[in-house]
Amino acid sequence: MKGKLLTLFTLVVLLAAFSIPLVQHSASMSVTQNAILSPIAKTVPPGGSIEWQVQVNNAIGQSIAVSSNESYIYVGGANWTDPTNISSWEPILWKYNNSGSLVWNRSLNIQGPLSNVFSSVANGFSSVALSPDDSSVYAAGEIFNGSSWYPILVKVNASTGDVDWNYTLSEEPYSQFYVVEVSPDGEIVYLAGMLSKDGTPWFGNTSFYVSAINSDDGTLDWEYELYFSNGSNLGYARDLDLSPGGGVLYASGFFVSNLTNAIDFVAIDASSHSQLWNMTAGAFGPIGPFDVSSDGNEIYTIGYSFSSLNLITVDSSNGNIIGDSSISNTIYPQTLSLSFNESKFYVLTSQLQAYGRNLPTLMVELNFSGTVTGVITSPNGLVSPYGLAPSNDNQSAYIVGSIIGGNPYSMLLLKGEAGPIPKPSILSLLYAMYLLSQGLSPWTSYIFAGVGIVAVLVVSGFLIVRTMRGKRVKNV
Repeated sequence: MKGKLLTLFTLVVLLAAFSIPLVQHSASMSVTQNAILSPIAKTVPPGGSIEWQVQVNNAIGQSIAVSSNESYIYVGGANWTDPTNISSWEPILWKYNNSGSLVWNRSLNIQGPLSNVFSSVANGFSSVALSPDDSSVYAAGEIFNGSSWYPILVKVNASTGDVDWNYTLSEEPYSQFYVVEVSPDGEIVYLAGMLSKDGTPWFGNTSFYVSAINSDDGTLDWEYELYFSNGSNLGYARDLDLSPGGGVLYASGFFVSNLTNAIDFVAIDASSHSQLWNMTAGAFGPIGPFDVSSDGNEIYTIGYSFSSLNLITVDSSNGNIIGDSSISNTIYPQTLSLSFNESKFYVLTSQLQAYGRNLPTLMVELNFSGTVTGVITSPNGLVSPYGLAPSNDNQSAYIVGSIIGGNPYSMLLLKGEAGPIPKPSILSLLYAMYLLSQGLSPWTSYIFAGVGIVAVLVVSGFLIVRTMRGKRVKNV
């Protein structure tokens, strides 16, 4: 009896799956296709688990910071009432408790940088950081004045959401602040980004830029630039971190002048503001996101070579590369963070190549050998992750991103835990066959379906014969 049920189930499922190409050119394509495809798509096995999630429509989420006891989560991004109307788009901060309930949200009532928020460079608040005592939130991003955008930093009271002060480079149009960090004593706020030296958007003549801001009043303390006034420069600082005591500031990115003097990483003395060392990654450049070990001796980062991605270990005292491991699967890293006990890495990535397919993902876990050991898959395959904060439990992480499949976008915040990389199931393979059949001409589609039906008959016949043989043996 079990054999007959298995045969019947296999026959029905396979016939349904392989009939999809036959109906894709019919008049009722959308209705029939959705009715068959939706159940199959939902059977694709997820990777990891999601404890809770929050969605905010008409918004994008791009950065995240979590209080030291994980009581509150702060998210930076932008929201709007009309995606095509720049006057309705504003940088915004959200504050949630650790179960995903909203505490407050505050917009700056200042226009964002672009008239089309669906552009890939739309930011709002692209980075957020907390003071050591969790009393203040610092958010860095961009604003728009009607003709060009400018970088901005704001200090917000973490309890009330009120803005204490803001700092902007109004004389530097088309410049950007990418990352904000706070010193261990809370007195200095550090920024990393790029300055446009000629007022040209989209990487004209730009500098690798780091600055220090007084946290009390928002005034400039000092700034550091990689820039040659007599050359053609391309520079930007994309990530920033401090040594455990705050004495050294590390910044990664890219700088080149007149196609020479390439620099990917710098170390700056936080007191004298002088450069301690700079590093050219060579075959591993440009350097991507990074994190500093708790003892301050190593810097871990991801480098991009022509043939692979590599997990790189850098000696923090001199910038020398002291270890590199090829990452086992192709990923597209956006941030890298050590887990709380420093036993593994969390990496944000929108895709993971595994078992011959691109798996839509939010985060992967890496061990120190560069092997992907876990993954959190995207809830609907259409989430672009932007910000990550590891949990103190060494298992889960807080992730913020944007759902990019709808119109308009939606901000998505969640807490999740990585699990094994999901292996393809039979139904997910059938779904892949369906995707393969899309875009084919009717006759090609019919041939594809015919091959599928023959396969159904062969498999079903095999199962029937095996079932009958089993019954004969049992009767004897």
